Amino acid sequence: MDVETDVYEPLNGEIKAVLGIDIGSTSTKAALMDDSGKMLSGFYTRTTWRPLGAVLRIFEAIDYLAQKEDISLKIIGVGTTGSGRKFIGQIIGADLILDEITAHARAATSLNPKVDTIIEIGGQDAKFTTLRNGRVSSATMNTVCAAGTGSFIEEQAKKIRLSFGRL
Repeated sequence: MDVETDVYEPLNGEIKAVLGIDIGSTSTKAALMDDSGKMLSGFYTRTTWRPLGAVLRIFEAIDYLAQKEDISLKIIGVGTTGSGRKFIGQIIGADLILDEITAHARAATSLNPKVDTIIEIGGQDAKFTTLRNGRVSSATMNTVCAAGTGSFIEEQAKKIRLSFGRL
């Protein structure tokens, strides 16, 4: 299975969880949190231009983790974001489908309410977002050139045989 899985909290018994999925152009990530908002585990795989296949691999990894840890896992809510958010959100019946700028703002301010700037380099674009009082005040992204995006940086690293993990 080509899904990287990280477990952050001991898993046991019956767990009610919320699942967040970021379906990006180059990678798909998921976060599993308990119903109090504590991060339980994270999942990472390459999208390989097949967002549905990437999400199915993550679902398989979640199922494998539940079996391995001998837990009863009940997903009580699902949210999607990323370039594939609408497509995947519709297929899986997501409860919430958020654009990346809103998702970044919510995550950043939950980690640090004083955050006022977010710079995100994705597989196909790069975004610059400013916040005022925890709300998005402006957001811009490149639209023409892919230089400076994660995919471009990864390709250049391969050309010079740079060893790297996740970019």
